[in-house]
Amino acid sequence: MARIWILEDDENVALLLRDATERMGHAPEWFQSAAQLEARLKESSPDLLLDLMLRGKNGLEVLAEWKKRRQTRELPVIIISARSTESDK
Repeated sequence: MARIWILEDDENVALLLRDATERMGHAPEWFQSAAQLEARLKESSPDLLLDLMLRGKNGLEVLAEWKKRRQTRELPVIIISARSTESDK
């Protein structure tokens, strides 16, 4: 069972991801902002589902910060985004 953290500011998408990961036997936690996720990171480490288009700090900024830290640089990341341009992909 993986601890999957969902960083998603759209509640409908977050609930869909949470329900899907629970049905697969994982333990999801949902965060609506990077600040919430960072506060929780002080207590535990996750696997991560990441939304790129967040209010405030965007997902790429969060990911860049994570890759600089020894504690989080090796964590697997899945990027889920509605972005569709070739440069975004």
